[in-house]
Amino acid sequence: MSDQSLDKNLKQVKKEIANLSNVQLVEADLEDPDRFIPRQIDLVWCHDAFQYITNPVYTLRQWNEMISVNGMLVMSIPQ
Repeated sequence: MSDQSLDKNLKQVKKEIANLSNVQLVEADLEDPDRFIPRQIDLVWCHDAFQYITNPVYTLRQWNEMISVNGMLVMSIPQ
């Protein structure tokens, strides 16, 4: 997926959730999730970026702490 199509997809997602009062889209630094309250995030979506993280084990542990009990981690990693 090209950067243009990813930007288009993100714009579409923002447009579709704009009127949903119970959804908040947050773009954040993958390696600095400390600003989030533990167990308050329902979905972490990492698209073609995980391979660039300098400390993947630490980052996965941080994500595990911030994702709610029934939350999800969705990752797309290129081959």
